[in-house]
Amino acid sequence: MTGSGNTLFWGDNAHNENAQDFFKSFNYAMGSKDNAHKRRQFMYCLHSGGAAEVWYTGLPEDTKANWSLVEAAFNARWPPVKIAAKLTEEFEGELLGCVLLEEVLGLKECVADREVWSHIAWADRIGILAAGADILGSKTYIGQVKKTLPGVVRDKLADSYANWTAFLDDVRGIDIEYIKGKAEDARKLLETVALHVHQMDRTTTAAATAPGRRFANITNEVSPANTTVYNRGRPPTSSNTNANINANTNTKGPGRVVTAADRAAFKGQYNLLPHHPPTDAGRLAHQAQQKAWFDANPSGIVTEMTPYPLRPGTAAVNSSECFKCGLFGHISGYCTTTRPLLPNEQRWRAICANMLREPRAAAPVGVRLVVIDDYGTTMEVQGGGGDEGQGKEEGPST
Repeated sequence: MTGSGNTLFWGDNAHNENAQDFFKSFNYAMGSKDNAHKRRQFMYCLHSGGAAEVWYTGLPEDTKANWSLVEAAFNARWPPVKIAAKLTEEFEGELLGCVLLEEVLGLKECVADREVWSHIAWADRIGILAAGADILGSKTYIGQVKKTLPGVVRDKLADSYANWTAFLDDVRGIDIEYIKGKAEDARKLLETVALHVHQMDRTTTAAATAPGRRFANITNEVSPANTTVYNRGRPPTSSNTNANINANTNTKGPGRVVTAADRAAFKGQYNLLPHHPPTDAGRLAHQAQQKAWFDANPSGIVTEMTPYPLRPGTAAVNSSECFKCGLFGHISGYCTTTRPLLPNEQRWRAICANMLREPRAAAPVGVRLVVIDDYGTTMEVQGGGGDEGQGKEEGPST
């Protein structure tokens, strides 16, 4: 429409138009003009030769003379599009998936052409989703969402909330100077750790590729009498024991030979570092532990002799936890965390799992066992050796 900043209306569904938006724009442009003025101007807002102009030209003259009839005819020809409204479940899914990342804390983001602190922008988005899910006045999912918040934010919140409004008001009300200070401390720590990890990788690569060199601390004295050897996670059999010993003697970390003496010594020192809770004090203590670890181990190489501090709030080592995130319920290959543990902690957890894993005893050979099959029949079978010798059978013959 001339002067209104809008284009002329085609009405042919081929120009990505919304007919109802066009009609609203036309009425807005007319302002307080009377219906007679609208009737006179309407035809000039239709594209020449377009479907809308052809439609308007074909209207009866008495319809064109009455603006209310023109409007009704327009709505009949281009009825409002029924929008697929979001379902409650969709709002709930988006709400649970809207995560405030620790790395953006203390930073600003642009919302509607204005700068907003990231935690406040997050609270605003969550509020819209909670309203869309019709749970704004309840406490549904608050606990689940609260668990995903960075500890810096979570530590400033109450234990429970009656509704989303109170919860989000508290998030918005957290002192920004507190958040900026904590976020800056965390970023400096991550930069320090990343530098050490980079130096560690360079050192490891150089040592591994240098001609004629090998790590002095990866040679182990092996005594087959008290040694458990793992081959790809399976206990040895009589046919592969010697091969496994030879293959694993000079291996470090997961898959290496672990003697009974190794395991006993490791149990006495692997948990010397306290595992702190996910509180402000716990995180500060963990930060100090990491700094002390790198000061004591400038190479950055993790071995069973250099226990690495565990992230607050994660599972204990050797508890069937995921090495990537330190939590339960899955293994690292299926982990989708956006906050993985540092490589050093992942290596330490893998070392602990390998060192603390108890050997599985092989089934005895030559022992006759009594078993019950799926049908209630008892029988004696040869245990262990792989040849199933069937003995006397008792019970029904059918």
